[in-house]
Amino acid sequence: MRKMLHVLTVLSALILGAQGLNAATLNVGLVISTTGKYAFVGVPLKEGIEMALAERQAAGDFGSDQVKLLFEDNGSDKDQAINLINKMGIDPNILMTIGPIATSEAMATGPVAVDRKMVIFSTATSPKVLEAGPWIYKVTEIADSYMTAMAKYAVDTLKVKKCFSLVIRDNEGYILQKQVFVDYLKNNGVEVVADESVLSSDTDFTAIATKIVDSEPDCLFLSNPPEQGANIVIQARQAGLPGDVTIIGNTGMASVNYIKAGGSAIEGTYMPSDFVPTGVNQSSQDFISNYQARYGKDAKSWAAVGYTMGLVTAEAIRKASPNPTREKIRQAFMQVSNLNVPLGSGKFSIDSERIPHYGAAVVKVANGEIVLAD
Repeated sequence: MRKMLHVLTVLSALILGAQGLNAATLNVGLVISTTGKYAFVGVPLKEGIEMALAERQAAGDFGSDQVKLLFEDNGSDKDQAINLINKMGIDPNILMTIGPIATSEAMATGPVAVDRKMVIFSTATSPKVLEAGPWIYKVTEIADSYMTAMAKYAVDTLKVKKCFSLVIRDNEGYILQKQVFVDYLKNNGVEVVADESVLSSDTDFTAIATKIVDSEPDCLFLSNPPEQGANIVIQARQAGLPGDVTIIGNTGMASVNYIKAGGSAIEGTYMPSDFVPTGVNQSSQDFISNYQARYGKDAKSWAAVGYTMGLVTAEAIRKASPNPTREKIRQAFMQVSNLNVPLGSGKFSIDSERIPHYGAAVVKVANGEIVLAD
């Protein structure tokens, strides 16, 4: 018996040793902005991604392999994003890259990733990023889904009749969100009194604020970054915009940055959101509590998006294992279906056109918090 136990112990040690020898480091690039104008997305995004991958590592999804994130901050600069994606694409030891953030960045880096035959998994809002080729994936639903939901809510529930629209003209994703919203309003009997644009770098909105007030709308729609959107509302209020005018924002404005920058001026703003802060099911509620425990702060929308990106990446690696390659990762992304995530309705799938699906909610700012709209 002692000899048998000794043999079993030796065999177990040999097996474990062999597993250790076969263990691999699976490098995943992370090219996102934690500085610059998209830092409001990048910081919580990075936290969510790291948390998800750490959880899935602990759960044994990768076996004895270890997933390692190789982080680079592109500083909200498109050219820097191109350089970093190219750098990671050249390195054969990097399986895939998460990022970049903006649609403009993803569209610029897409051809590079396709040329290097490396998956990039972006937060880009526009489906045009997918046109670069089969190596490009995105986490966010297309604007047709969530902006139509917002526009329908504006027409059916908020009963808007006369809307002023303002968008930044140097970001394709923001323009697309605006166009979906405006088209729905026009097709459903709402008068769009103006369809104006500004640059993302603009800060003085004195002239446009006067134009907004003079048009006497009952609705002001903004497709802008959160701080800029808040600044526009503040300046419009100072120009005399009545408190009963309904403010509606794009999905990016469902951010704590919008609330901090706008204060009381932006109370009551409605927005479509990828994430309901109270959670839609047990797994999303677990994410909320675990994020709070890990980072000491409440989970917001972009943290949930990052967490989802981490979960989808982990699922693709799991499906591509053992011995995952770039090609196996690309194919595995197409197999992601009904994955539990904290976004939308709580289930994430990628269809045959590489379009993600998870549903969207309408939220509003109430007492300085983002809550589910009535």
